[in-house]
Formats: sequence, C-alpha cells, structure tokens
Amino acid sequence: MSAELIVRRLTSVALTPLALLILISGCTRHPSAGETPSGYGRAAQVDPETARRKMTELVDRTASELGGEWVTTQGPDYVDSCTLPDGGEGANWVYLVTRTDEGGNPDNDAATVTRSWQSARMTVQRVADPDGPLVVGRGGASTALIDLYAFPGNFTLEAESLCFPGSADEIEEEQSSGS
Repeated sequence: MSAELIVRRLTSVALTPLALLILISGCTRHPSAGETPSGYGRAAQVDPETARRKMTELVDRTASELGGEWVTTQGPDYVDSCTLPDGGEGANWVYLVTRTDEGGNPDNDAATVTRSWQSARMTVQRVADPDGPLVVGRGGASTALIDLYAFPGNFTLEAESLCFPGSADEIEEEQSSGS
C-alpha cells in the first residue's frame, strides 16, 4: 500500500467523525435569546404565579410610562389556552386595561412603548391602522405578547403571559368553584 493511500485513509477516518459531529450539532435546537435552558435542553418552564406577576408588572409599568388613568377591563386572572414549546397543553393569563381619561398623544405614546419594549429585549412591530397606531411586542422575559392600541380617545393595553403547564379549563373551573 502506498504512503499516499495510507494518508488518505487516515485522514478520512479522522475527519468523518468530526464531519458527523458538526452535522448533528447543526440540527440540535439551541435556546433563543432570553431563553433559559433546563437540564434537558428545553426552555425552563414558568409557574402560573410567576407568569401572572411578570405580565402584570409589564402592563402596569407601561401604563405608568404613558401616564393617565387606566382601569382593568379583563384579568389579570383571566385564563386562556396556549401550546407549550414541546407541543403540550398549556395555559396563560390575559390582562386588558383601558385608559379612562382623554389624555395621551397616539404617536408619541406609540414611540414611548416601542422604546420601552425594545429595551426589554422584545421584538416590536408598529402596525398601520386608520384609527391610530397599534404597537405589538413579542418575546422578552415578561410576556408572550403585549400590544398597545393608541387610538384617539381609546387607548388599550392587552397582554398574554408566558405559557405555563396546565389546563385553562381546569384553572377556570377551580377559580369558579372558589378553590
């Protein structure tokens, strides 16, 4: 066997496992920004109380930044269904507050929440609407979704908490029975 053939075979034997390792690692799910890996490589799950607290704090902080008087229209104990990252059944809280005074400047307020939510590492999108600005924030560590409808005379903040393990129907049943 020639020396050149031996070198080729040794190189092939040495590089094949390395190529397989690179290929396999490229197919592995890696945590996204803001996601905390658990021992099994999945996102760490949030419990219902933490999910509600984080969502409520973000909505309250946003309303405070905008100023004015806000009243709760729904939640923060309103529960809805969602899907966990692993595809399992989950639940999340929904919180809706509306502004009761006539104050506020829709364009300035939309810019304020855009900056605030971006600083919280959220993906923020401003949507054109003939009634006024609509700003939607997703991700971050506080909520799955938050939006501001900054329509003249009709300001609304709505948020959905992070999804947590559980059944929205069972939680709603427990809430209505007073357990």
